[in-house]
Amino acid sequence: MGRFPSGARRVAWVAGLLLCGLGGPVGPGTARAEGDEEKPKLPDVPLVWVRHDVSALTLGRPEFIPDRGPYPVASDQVNDATLPLFGGEGEEAGKPYGSAEDVIELIKAEVGAPGTWEAEGVSISSHGQARIVVRAPAATQASIAAYLERLTRQASVAVTVDVAAVRASGAVDGEGGVAGAVSRGALRILAAARATGLVGQRIVGRVGGQQAFVQDQDVEVAQDARVPDPIVGIIPDGLSFDAIATAATPERVRLNLSAWLAIPGPVRTRKAVDDDPVETVEVEGRTTSALLELKPGVWTLVSSSEDVSFAVRASVRALDGPASTAPPPPASPVSAPAGAFLARSYSVADLTTLRMNRRGKSLYLVPSNYTPPEPPEMPEATSAIAADVLLESLKSSVDPDGWSREGATLEMRNGFLIVRQDEPHQAAVAAYLEGLRKAFLPGWRLRLDVVSLPLSSLPEWWTGLDDGAVLLKDGTGALLARAGAKTLDAGAVRLQRGVRNATFGGTSHSYVADYDVEIAEKSMIGNPILRQALEGLSVDLEASPALGGAALVCNARVGRSTWRGMRTVWTRSGSIECPSLGRQVWNGSAVIPVGATRIVAAGADGDTITLFLLTANSE
Repeated sequence: MGRFPSGARRVAWVAGLLLCGLGGPVGPGTARAEGDEEKPKLPDVPLVWVRHDVSALTLGRPEFIPDRGPYPVASDQVNDATLPLFGGEGEEAGKPYGSAEDVIELIKAEVGAPGTWEAEGVSISSHGQARIVVRAPAATQASIAAYLERLTRQASVAVTVDVAAVRASGAVDGEGGVAGAVSRGALRILAAARATGLVGQRIVGRVGGQQAFVQDQDVEVAQDARVPDPIVGIIPDGLSFDAIATAATPERVRLNLSAWLAIPGPVRTRKAVDDDPVETVEVEGRTTSALLELKPGVWTLVSSSEDVSFAVRASVRALDGPASTAPPPPASPVSAPAGAFLARSYSVADLTTLRMNRRGKSLYLVPSNYTPPEPPEMPEATSAIAADVLLESLKSSVDPDGWSREGATLEMRNGFLIVRQDEPHQAAVAAYLEGLRKAFLPGWRLRLDVVSLPLSSLPEWWTGLDDGAVLLKDGTGALLARAGAKTLDAGAVRLQRGVRNATFGGTSHSYVADYDVEIAEKSMIGNPILRQALEGLSVDLEASPALGGAALVCNARVGRSTWRGMRTVWTRSGSIECPSLGRQVWNGSAVIPVGATRIVAAGADGDTITLFLLTANSE
């Protein structure tokens, strides 16, 4: 048991690995070496190979870090690694049941009668972190499948968190709670955000934006020359929150919440060294941090100051619905020798080519002297099937004795499988490769739509809006038919199991962000520093199938930015352009039934709400 065997036994393992349920009964097993202890025997039942997908259990759930706020950060603190300026992602992703090897230990402890896993011929091993390969009786295989389904349902409970910053202008207590106070005008919304994640995962929601300003002047001195060097900072605005649901049931949600609200006033210009400008701003800020016990679907007020509070709501969506029960692919036939040998090549690049992981774009403005932190390393590129594994599995599955015949050859060259065999064997090879494609290459298309509408057209936001399972049961048509609703943006990615993919669509705005000042004796040079501000939608997703492919567990890093204009500030070195960028961020996870759409994130600013709708479809 343990890791993947080698040699002749590796061939048998690979044959069982590649097609779930492939091959039916197997022989009595490998003979014991002299001195081995005799293993217990199971009743006289055949053993079968089954490949169990555990990627929904072993896909790590990233821990996301929020933006720093609510106040501008001093120029000498923008690179503080302990408090990232624009948030980020933790190095280690959480796994509810550990690695594939840990899941194997759970199976051995909880599935099967005593002695099952020590019996002769029975084996269990991992193939990477996505699959577990088991050789056992059919009844044991069924028990493993049921056990893994139960673990997957337990680990895939999604929690949708809504946070709204509200200002009181009257009596809040009264009929209808928070929703009633909003309808009476006793509470006025300042900003609101939604994010979806899984239990135990730290997620981030953000709505608002940022603007650049001349924060300081760093005076450079050399002999008789003194030159101010402008320092550009960033002013945040809007709402940001991060939350961890440590427990979630239909009756209660335990939520650890931190949130901040920033409302900047007008930017004022003052004269500094040699009349060069420095800009100042007053920011009204609010923060809160609390451990909350919430009733799902009900708003709870968390005080921050005398007149501003944070309203918090959580809803729970368990992974419901039946598991997909698609039949396993049939075994490739074993053909008797017939006719002359033929040389034929088969393109297998789709199976053996390395699939690269891709990261989304960062959508934020950069201050002076800022060094972005290194993001977590991307997983190494993988192929659906390694070339050597493909060769071994083919030899062991398609008439193993036939490859020892004189003149029969099987080799791999630059993405092509070169086969010299008779016609029946060629047909069997083609059928086997088609079976591998059906087992390994199915993918999904995930589409994220950005839809805005007046808050008045979405009364469910206050009265009870879950993940949209009912509202969007027939797609987005009913939502878009509401007054003022419109699609602002959309992005789609195609995913395969174990591959992270990303797309960006938008506009790059170039601007003079800063100057690199150099002085020598009585002269100075200000070298302009050009930067790019991205306006658009970045969709960064990875997914694993759950319940036999009936649903997808998705990790998401999604951001949208909007260009809000630009100011020009004169300095001795030249004009500095200070752009303003709107930002909406969802960093979290979601469980999406294949063929369905869910409201995974939202942001409200004023009287308009913007929704992120995620749809999953098979390809």
